Amino acid sequence: MATWKKAFLSPLAAMPCESCGAELRVTWSSYLKAIALGSIIFLLGYLQFDEGSLNQYLAFAVGFVLMLAGQIYFMPIDLGDTDPEKTEASDEVSEQDPN
Repeated sequence: MATWKKAFLSPLAAMPCESCGAELRVTWSSYLKAIALGSIIFLLGYLQFDEGSLNQYLAFAVGFVLMLAGQIYFMPIDLGDTDPEKTEASDEVSEQDPN
């Protein structure tokens, strides 16, 4: 998986794997753990430094970089079904009338 794709993977949108067709997912807990340190630095920069100061912008940049690094290197990815046709077939069965 390309680094930029993993950096923007979130719990709200699953992404298909390019090689096997499996659905790649991220859980909320793993996502929040991966961006926690960067979010804390970002928030502390907002609260501690004067608005519009260079230090505040540097804290924002460091926090953003840490969030991206956390997503790329520390966020585990869950695999869904490996066969997309199997998922479509199970959806069709669940939509049928039970009678």
